[in-house]
Amino acid sequence: MVDGAFLRRIPYKIKALDPSEKDFRRLFQFMAPRMEVAFRQDTLDRLIQEHDVKENRPYRFCHVRYLLNQIRNYCLFLEKKVEMSPEAVDAAVENYFSLT
Repeated sequence: MVDGAFLRRIPYKIKALDPSEKDFRRLFQFMAPRMEVAFRQDTLDRLIQEHDVKENRPYRFCHVRYLLNQIRNYCLFLEKKVEMSPEAVDAAVENYFSLT
């Protein structure tokens, strides 16, 4: 989403490869407690199946932090337990990946 002139002004570029599903899962397990979000394996399984596999969405390392932040803020706003619930994940995905 940038043009060639912009990229030429960045003197050093590092290619960041997309994580595997295994790495993506491990990062969720690692980051959730650090972001004070209760981790739920069943909800992560659902997130991957319903929102990544079905949408043919590639895994990105940055998605983990942004989605966990969305989940945390959703729960805090609604004064619910801060956890990876299906409702919180659905809201986070809809908000983060929204095209409108």
